[in-house]
Amino acid sequence: MASVGLVVALALAELSATAAIMQAVPLFITLGAATFLKEPVGWRRGSAIIIGFLGVLMVVRPGLDGFQPITLMAVICAIGLAARDLITRRIPARMSSPHLAASAFLAVLIASLPMGLALDQESALPDLGQAGLVLACVAISVTGYALLVTATRIGDPTALAPVRYSRLVFALILAVIVFGERLDTPTLIGAAIIVVSGCYTMWREALRLDFRGPPAPRSADGFLPRPPF
Repeated sequence: MASVGLVVALALAELSATAAIMQAVPLFITLGAATFLKEPVGWRRGSAIIIGFLGVLMVVRPGLDGFQPITLMAVICAIGLAARDLITRRIPARMSSPHLAASAFLAVLIASLPMGLALDQESALPDLGQAGLVLACVAISVTGYALLVTATRIGDPTALAPVRYSRLVFALILAVIVFGERLDTPTLIGAAIIVVSGCYTMWREALRLDFRGPPAPRSADGFLPRPPF
């Protein structure tokens, strides 16, 4: 779900809006952890989630003149990425990160087959130059995903936050220089609200974990929290 949403959003929506919406992933993670994993969420983090989603609405702008329905694919991608991160944390430690990353890409390959069959075969076949770009994209994606899985499983969320949000800076620069996009005020304000809300949510989560003390030793099934970083 995340991969299809991301590819469609990158292909058809503005890069700046897609990148801004993608920064809401930590907010979806916190909401999902509270809803499905029954993790406690206080009023501070709850308020940050609401404010962050208001920032998403500023970027998407449903019902207004600047609304682009295709940007909803970026929202679908953000939800899928949050679900992926939550599931990754619950997978037993005995499954290695490369194994997990390879399984995820195999699932994407299987999901892409019916999509490819539904397209015009002549227009879907890449030429030599496009094939090289696809192979480069695959190599970079697999490497990056394997590193991301490892960091998610053993890393401190507060240490990962700056790296996660630095992607928005690079995406906005590429949107302006490479694709000639014009960044409007609502998108920039919405992106800032999303980033601040997400950082505050992750900071409050770190305080909550510190208050609870160090995690317990890992059990035989490997389902206990991440080790301290």
